[in-house]
Amino acid sequence: MHKFIRVYDHSDHKTGYGKVISITDQSIIIQRHGERIEYPYSSFYKIKTGRSAGYRIGVSSLAFGALGLVTGALSFEENSFFTRGDTIIFFGLAGFLVGGVVALASLPFKRSKTFYAKDFRPHMESISINNNPPDITPVLNQNAFTTGMISTEINLEN
Repeated sequence: MHKFIRVYDHSDHKTGYGKVISITDQSIIIQRHGERIEYPYSSFYKIKTGRSAGYRIGVSSLAFGALGLVTGALSFEENSFFTRGDTIIFFGLAGFLVGGVVALASLPFKRSKTFYAKDFRPHMESISINNNPPDITPVLNQNAFTTGMISTEINLEN
């Protein structure tokens, strides 16, 4: 799997982001929206692996908010003091807030790394690029019809 990185200039402003396609002795090449962009080491100050904290919080909040909307729609009772719209909005907002809290609580476990351009060459190997991702195929257990078990077989020899 290609590693997602963020590229920062010498003023510490994000100048680009995308998935690493190639790392050479002179530059790093990333792909974003199908376009390949080359960043010579002299053109950036640092790179950070992984998505930002704001991205994580936003995605979690939206996912939990959507789940809350569905839960609110399904849990409405006709004899309730609240209308269907009130119930949906309440559960949606609650889910949105819970999603943000869950994402904030998970931030200490975020495994992103920061690499500075001046020190980047010795650490090139730690940004793994695997052009042949492992073949992951579901395999039916030989007793699948009696036990309902499905396992996953991973082939790392691509």
